Formats: sequence, C-alpha cells, structure tokens
Amino acid sequence: MPTTSSHRVTKPPTNSKRGIRRASRKPTQPTSTSPTLQSQSQHEASQIEPRDQPTPPPQPQPTQPLVERTNALPLAEFINLYVPKEDLHITSQVNTEEQQQQQQQHYTITLYTAATLPPTLFTQCFQLIETTSADAYRASSIGWSPPKKRKEMQLPDIKYLVLRRATPQSRETRPENEQEDEEVLGFLSFMVTYEDGFEVVYCYEVHLAASVQRQGLGAQLMRVFLRIGERLGMAKAMLTVFRANGAAIRFYERLGFGVDESSPRPRRLRNGTVKDPDYRILSRVYARERWATE
Repeated sequence: MPTTSSHRVTKPPTNSKRGIRRASRKPTQPTSTSPTLQSQSQHEASQIEPRDQPTPPPQPQPTQPLVERTNALPLAEFINLYVPKEDLHITSQVNTEEQQQQQQQHYTITLYTAATLPPTLFTQCFQLIETTSADAYRASSIGWSPPKKRKEMQLPDIKYLVLRRATPQSRETRPENEQEDEEVLGFLSFMVTYEDGFEVVYCYEVHLAASVQRQGLGAQLMRVFLRIGERLGMAKAMLTVFRANGAAIRFYERLGFGVDESSPRPRRLRNGTVKDPDYRILSRVYARERWATE
C-alpha cells in the first residue's frame, strides 16, 4: 500500500508586538537601477559558486518477473544463455540389418519459436502429432480437433526443439531454405509459464517418427528440455500425458517425473461410479538450491 507523507502546517508569520498585528505598509514602487550597476550585480551573482546539493540515492529499478523476462528475450539471446551448442548435437546407436554390430547415427536439434518455425516444418510437426496421437485424442473426452491443435502450436511463447538428421556440412553455413527441406524426425515443444503460481517449463508435445523410435532419442530430447528449465531457474518441469498411455507414463517416471499435486483426481458420480480423468499432469521438481536464484 502506498504511504502518504504528513506535512506540518505552519501559520503565516505576523509582524506583531505583544500579539497585535501592525497594519501593512503601502507597497513601495521599485527603484530603477543604472545599467552599469545592474551589469555589475549580474556579474557578481555569476561568480557565486552554487552550494553542493546532496546527491539523491539511486532508485531501485523494477525487475521484470522471470517468466516474462525470459519470454521477452530474442531467440538468439535465449539460445546463447540457456542452450549450449553441445546440447544441439545428439547420437544414437542403431542395429544394422545383420544385427551383429551397431552403427552410430548423428542428429542435430534446431531451436525455433512459434514465429520463426518455417511453415514447411510446422506442417511436418503437426503431421507427426496427427500420426502418433490423433487416435488417443479421439478416444478421450478431449477429442481431436486439428484447428484447435494448430492454434495451440502457434501460441506466442512456445518454443520448438526440432530433430533432424545431421549432414556433413555444418548447419551454421547452410542456407536456411535448404534446412527447411529436410525431414523432421521428431520435435519437442515447450513453454516457460506459470502453473498454480510456480514458475515452470511446460512440455507441450514430444513426438518421434516411427523410423527413429526406440533409439533413445526421446529421452535425449527430454534431457535437453530439462536442462533448459534448470538453467532458467524454474521451480519444476511439467507435462500432460493420457492415462491410457502406460508406456509413456513409465518413460516419464524413469526420467524422474511423478504425479503433480495439480493433476485431476478420480471423482465419484451420483450413481456411485468412480470416473478416472483421461489424463495426468506429471512434474519433476528441481532441487531448490539449484534453481532458487531470484
């Protein structure tokens, strides 16, 4: 609450003797001053050094909250601060056709915002969601709505980790239009936001093409995501998963996720039937001594 300053009220001075106010004199007319005296007076006044005024203490500048400050960063600055280059190159071991030896595959991750994700890549990301999850949406009370999903994918503060196969030529020296033509093998989208008053990094989607599943790439994408949240100083990482997707739940549990306190609980209907929610909200809390920087 703002405080108000109280001012002491002072009565106007009186020119009095024994409490009797004298009548004020008639104002005197100003006397003229010669130009010479006036000039001399101005010169003398200019020679008087001004008194040193005390320097007011510096006022604290308002600090923007962490979530808003992070989402306001340009993409290049966000990457420079929170995504080291080594996190953008990952590998996997793939069995050869003979099943006698493993071959190492190299992949690159490119970070985009919803605004910078090229339309061709956006379309591929949407198609991955549709291929891997549309049936699960249809089987739930949420339902599958392509327009709603596309709208969600374009939320202003969403960022994308897009997985593609590495090429011999460095990605930094390749034209952007060539990168757009590459096949998207997977992606993870996330947002820095608030959940129940906590500053969190929320995983919206993580999907892989069938050709690169079961190679450990999903876990590596998740670890990149988790490290970003840790470097940001978030309280926890969160995500939503369909209850029917037991394999995904076990996958997230291996990464340290558990049911969040905000996850919907089963509810009993009037006829006594217990109805389980279609989804669970999972979270992984960052150690306080590692994230409390504010």
